[in-house]
Amino acid sequence: MTSNEIVLSMAPDAIKARMNYAQVLAGSGLIPSHFQRQPANVLVAIETGAALGIPPIQALQGIAVINGKATMSADLMAAVVRRAGHTLRVREEGDRVTAILIRRDDPDFMFTVTWTPQKATEAGLWGRKGPWTQYPMQMLRSRAITEVCRQGASDALFGLIYAPEELGADVDEDGNVVSVDRSQPPHNTDHPQVEHTPVSTPQAPAQDGDDQDRQRLVESIYKVVEYLQLKPDAVKALVRRVTGKTAFVRDLPSEDLEKVLAELKAIVNSFPDPLRPVENDGDVVDAEIVEDEQP
Repeated sequence: MTSNEIVLSMAPDAIKARMNYAQVLAGSGLIPSHFQRQPANVLVAIETGAALGIPPIQALQGIAVINGKATMSADLMAAVVRRAGHTLRVREEGDRVTAILIRRDDPDFMFTVTWTPQKATEAGLWGRKGPWTQYPMQMLRSRAITEVCRQGASDALFGLIYAPEELGADVDEDGNVVSVDRSQPPHNTDHPQVEHTPVSTPQAPAQDGDDQDRQRLVESIYKVVEYLQLKPDAVKALVRRVTGKTAFVRDLPSEDLEKVLAELKAIVNSFPDPLRPVENDGDVVDAEIVEDEQP
């Protein structure tokens, strides 16, 4: 065991001691506000930090539980990746922020991600109320770091591939969480379970014909995405490849939605016949999207 590794005992007494420790910390006014009176989240952060070799107090400062997901600040993500032996550099040129990652085991290849106001605008982030208005360059830096770390060193992150602000939290200039709006679903990933876009919304307001057709396209795409178990990054890449746009599925116009749905159908149809589903709970039949019948 290296000096950076933290191993937690799974003995019942040790687990109980950690639960009591989390309970005490949750009552402190010296920990981040989103952890106060949240002992379960404190425990999750401590356990997650242990898996990453991070001491409890540092874990509470850099890890946050947002909408049921443990997230890591961009600065902590950078520290973890560098500690794993990978090289990470960040360069600012005017209003452009570029993050460069070179893996320890593949020094001849360089992962590069650049975020600009234009890219943030296409993603629906630039000028958004909160940190994107207060600290725009810091947010560009954060996005560049988290994206390049996901691309080149996801193995070092143990699944903590998103920063808190990517899942809807408000952060300060240093990336520390200052508030979490738990009434709102995350707004920056294209996975149907993350966006919480329902297949049917009984209490939704009336829509005109075009809006209803567009909503059906969105729902059909989400059904196929869920069936294929595509990750958010894979969905984003597919949208970029098919439409040439960096946007969420829900924000695409109808003509682009039709292109994305056609591409997803083609992917399903490319499966060998023995692997192609005959039916999937009435949602997908031979790659055809079956819409629920209207009463």
